[in-house]
Amino acid sequence: MTHDATNNSPQPVVIIGGGLSGLTCARTLQDRGIPFLLLESSPTLGGRVQSDTENGYIFDRGFQVLLTAYPEAQRWLDYEALDLQHFESGAMIRYQGRFYTVNDPFRDFFKSLLQVANPIGSFKDKLLVGKLRLALIQQTESQILNTPQQSTRDYLRGFGFSNAMLERFFEPFFGGVFLEKALNTSARKLQFLFQQFSKGTAALPRLGMGAITQQLAGPLVKSLVKSSEAGSCIRLNARVKTLLPEGIALDSGEFIEASTVILAADGASASGLFPSNPASTALWPPPPYHSATCLYFEVPESPIKKPILALNGDGKGLINNICVPSEVSSNYSQTGRALVSVTVLGNIEVHSSHSSPLAERVIQELTEWFPQIAKPEWRWLKTYAIQHALPEETQTHIQPVQKVSPFENGLTVIPCGDYRDIGSIHGAMRSGRMAGEAVSL
Repeated sequence: MTHDATNNSPQPVVIIGGGLSGLTCARTLQDRGIPFLLLESSPTLGGRVQSDTENGYIFDRGFQVLLTAYPEAQRWLDYEALDLQHFESGAMIRYQGRFYTVNDPFRDFFKSLLQVANPIGSFKDKLLVGKLRLALIQQTESQILNTPQQSTRDYLRGFGFSNAMLERFFEPFFGGVFLEKALNTSARKLQFLFQQFSKGTAALPRLGMGAITQQLAGPLVKSLVKSSEAGSCIRLNARVKTLLPEGIALDSGEFIEASTVILAADGASASGLFPSNPASTALWPPPPYHSATCLYFEVPESPIKKPILALNGDGKGLINNICVPSEVSSNYSQTGRALVSVTVLGNIEVHSSHSSPLAERVIQELTEWFPQIAKPEWRWLKTYAIQHALPEETQTHIQPVQKVSPFENGLTVIPCGDYRDIGSIHGAMRSGRMAGEAVSL
């Protein structure tokens, strides 16, 4: 722990960013008895994992799920208190105007037998899904992350899956997980996430994904309220302008002296904090990010009568996947109407360059997907355009914790975030924990 020589009092570690990485880092420092100052640029904590409650609906800021098998989530979260509501395994896939269901054969063998003849993949493909599950479920994460580096597409082809299975299942399903349908994402991430889907379930907290942030931040807030002598603090609306040898300059003009900084902002933001030191930006090159747009609609009745994901198996149109959160947890809608979440991959500016608004074009596709619901019954509610939704991960690996001195004298910086791990809730939380553990007492 560093000290201020003028008063011999502990100088808090400064955490830049109040997303899952920053909050997990703060919890780790709190457990170690190390004071911290957490600076979050926005009015709320949570980064990308937040929910808004408006007009009787819960809107997650982009379609997200919690995989219950995530080791880091199990370490930090109380699942019982979150009251997790679970998705059915598998997915509904729309192909040539009809819906087909693909289930996990190990969880529902008899249902999977009924799906043998569906056109989503061959009988061999369905056997290979089981083979892949068995191959990965016993692997350790370390073993997975040391497998030969290759793209997800090349890995699945090498495993023997047909082009039909790639196009009709893996592209829409893991394309939605990765936010890129070309499946250029590292096979290591595919293997890890496939393992996590196999070991646990996909779930939503009863009150929305933002409940994860609230639970993670809860002990921090309670501690700060109970003890003003703890030396720790959380500041919202505190945007950092730049890092300097002696500390941190805020947009407001305020300067905060510091000797240790945890850089828990997203990769694109983190790399822009060293304008006076070009050599330092090489330590955090801005990672490319995938974008996504999530649109919410209400309809009188759910177009999907169960808690399952619906995928675009044709590869045509804007929609990649559809979910009805109110079918997973009834708390997502208090209006008696169904809440529908639609994910469109890519930058909203590209989609909005057409003559008709994006929501109108999506509604047109929804009426084709679900002809039983008349077009006027689809009512657009909200759109979240997420430019930095997930880091691009063509070379997925866990970067070792680094204590970097970007200036000749002074400030020590420890970067963390999902872009330094497997891009996921698990990776964000683990990276934050490891950064907190790297701070010297």
